[in-house]
Amino acid sequence: MLPLRMLGLLMLLLLHGADSTSCPPELNPLILNPPIGEYGTEVVVNCTSTYWHHKGMTLLAENISIIKNDPHYKIYKPMALTDWNTKVECKIQLNDSIECTKELEITAYKTPNVVLTIKKIDKARYQLQCDVSNFAPAQNHTVTWYKDGEILTTNSSAGLTKESENQFFTKEVNIQGEGKVVQFRCEAQPDFGPYTPLGAVISDTHNVSALYAPELSTNYSEDISVSKGENVTLTCHIEGDPPPNFQWTVDGKDLAKNTSQLKITDINNSTTYTCTATNDLGNKSMEIYVNVTEVTTGAAPVTMTTLKAQAEQGCPLILTPSEIIVKFGDPVEVNCTANTNISGSGWEVSAGSAHRLDATTLTWKVENLKTWDIKPSCYANLKDRSQCEVGLDITLYQTPDIVSVSGVDPGPMIEGREYQLKCDVNNVARVQLKVKWYHGNKTVFTDDIQNINTTPTNVSSYYTVTPERGDNGSEFRCEAELQLGPKGPEFIPPVTSQPFNAVVYYKPLFQAIPSHYTVAEKNFTMSDLPYETDGNPPPDVKWYYQGTPINLNESLKRTDTGSYTAEASNVIGSITTSVFITVEYRPSLTCKEQYEVVENSELKIPCELDGSPSPSITWFKHEKEISPSRWTKHDSGMYSLKATNTHGAVERKFNLQVLYAPEFLDENTTSKITLGQNVTFNCSAKGYPPPVSKWTDTRSTNLIVTTGERYSTITIMEATSANAGVYQCVATNKVGTVTRFVILEIGETRPFPSWMVPFVIATVLLVSIILVLVLWLRCKNRGEYSFVASNDASHIPMTTQSTEGNA
Repeated sequence: MLPLRMLGLLMLLLLHGADSTSCPPELNPLILNPPIGEYGTEVVVNCTSTYWHHKGMTLLAENISIIKNDPHYKIYKPMALTDWNTKVECKIQLNDSIECTKELEITAYKTPNVVLTIKKIDKARYQLQCDVSNFAPAQNHTVTWYKDGEILTTNSSAGLTKESENQFFTKEVNIQGEGKVVQFRCEAQPDFGPYTPLGAVISDTHNVSALYAPELSTNYSEDISVSKGENVTLTCHIEGDPPPNFQWTVDGKDLAKNTSQLKITDINNSTTYTCTATNDLGNKSMEIYVNVTEVTTGAAPVTMTTLKAQAEQGCPLILTPSEIIVKFGDPVEVNCTANTNISGSGWEVSAGSAHRLDATTLTWKVENLKTWDIKPSCYANLKDRSQCEVGLDITLYQTPDIVSVSGVDPGPMIEGREYQLKCDVNNVARVQLKVKWYHGNKTVFTDDIQNINTTPTNVSSYYTVTPERGDNGSEFRCEAELQLGPKGPEFIPPVTSQPFNAVVYYKPLFQAIPSHYTVAEKNFTMSDLPYETDGNPPPDVKWYYQGTPINLNESLKRTDTGSYTAEASNVIGSITTSVFITVEYRPSLTCKEQYEVVENSELKIPCELDGSPSPSITWFKHEKEISPSRWTKHDSGMYSLKATNTHGAVERKFNLQVLYAPEFLDENTTSKITLGQNVTFNCSAKGYPPPVSKWTDTRSTNLIVTTGERYSTITIMEATSANAGVYQCVATNKVGTVTRFVILEIGETRPFPSWMVPFVIATVLLVSIILVLVLWLRCKNRGEYSFVASNDASHIPMTTQSTEGNA
């Protein structure tokens, strides 16, 4: 009878009619595999049909057709994968009009080689390059970057050819502030769906240090000029991680240590100051040349440079000072002095007033300079009726009204993703501005901003951060400091923002969770397990035992010992861990009333013992502690066992019987008798259980065997020569069997010795005398008499009367 599925298939064929030439999908019984194989290797392609009653199957592969006309339901074809576009085709002729066809494109793959290289961009930025070579098909690969064992990011290959490809993937990372060695690796994971034959191919792991040797933090000018007698503060613009220690020297002499700023008061001489910064990774030095200029009074020029510049202009006016940097709203005073005779001079300004100090000096003075676009100039009327002027180089600056930090992207940060922080510096005016970024108390980035506006404006600095879980709640701040150069004010306090508290979301992490934990039965619930989780948002933790959620508040029993799995999850991800819980409990002893052991056997606990941890056992006999090692026949008696562990103790009593093999009471022996004598042999043994003893050969007719509870005797009556030989007695119990031998020797009858004749005669006489006396005494006691009749009375019978005691 055809199977039901075959009948159903035939019915569908009939429904489609005999004229149908197509193969409906529901009727296609062909199965082709495999769909994937390694390039250059041989695979076996098979075409399988679920329909047995066909009229022929054909497998077409490598331009070769394999035809099966007999009712086979499989066709095999080994083939080498040397073509990236390998296809096979299988056909089946269901009947005269219906043919089914199925095609399969076999995917040829190659295992890639994965190599990671790392190139340093600057002190904290690195470029990672993952070279994935000789792999195919490339569109089925995913490259994953790992940092310290956790996924950093993922790149997918797409739109590439099936043939072997070489590709590289790059990623830039910033490990500023890591303060440790960071590990990177990359993995290439082939993906062929459910038929993926390969696991991930992993590169070597590279260690990258986030620390760096001291280096210059900015292109700061190393030459400054100051007036003689002034105070000056020198800054060592060198950074490093770990933060370096500083040493200032001048002309080979040590000046100061462990400070990045050197304050010099009442400076007198031009010289070069050297700052050396050192940390564990190296050192860096920076030289600052301080040019000390003489201060002149009256009409004397401020510096030789100023005199030369004004002389080249052909105008006999000297401005003192010729360059001024002033804060918006502060007072200003500048002298304009003529170094030759002129017909007149004056100031051309939009603010303040000018007044003459003497015949050659005209002073411009402003109490509060609040004009941003002011361009003061001093002019002179020359004797040739021409006019010349000298402009004042004046710079107005204004410190920021407010400095603030905010996130460019709204919402919390996500661990491992790059985010930009923005430092807004509001209402500041100056050509050059330095913005320093701080993470906690550590400088992480310095930004030099050039501001060409001469009026107050708002500027911004950006800092890119890739947060980690440890950055959650940490503070970021920025600090704006005007850079006014050597002719500016000695010190302008920087303006610092309020702290920006980072909110970083990160996947859960189990902390301080034991891998194995021991508890007492009925005295512990999983909610009592000491562990910590870290994650933001705080993770939800669920516990499972053998894949089933558990009630954390249910006390554990002894049967609950095993591995427990915890899953912590939040919106970022989830993580699992496991802990093996051993549930300990007090001892238990299950004993019978009676036990049997075999003599000389090793000591073993006869009772069923349970308990965790394994209990210690103490033996007692007659309430006295003993330490037996092997059992002897004398050890039978009443015993008790005491089992003890950290959770309690239990004691049980029982009777113990030591079984031992039979032991004969007599040894092997040899007995000698003469013909016709009787002899008895005894066979008796002890043992436990009591042994059964018997003689093995008792077929002679003159043998009598007597058997008791623990013995057996054999008696030979009137022994003959046939009774001579070896007699064997066997004693048996369930412990063992022992055998005893008796050798019987029978000799000839010997003549009576002559020397015993007198003794025999004397013995016979003595016996006879004794018998006579006994008979006489007996007759006397009975009183027997005889009466004899006369001749006349001879016819009267004789009468015998017996009297006893009456004569």
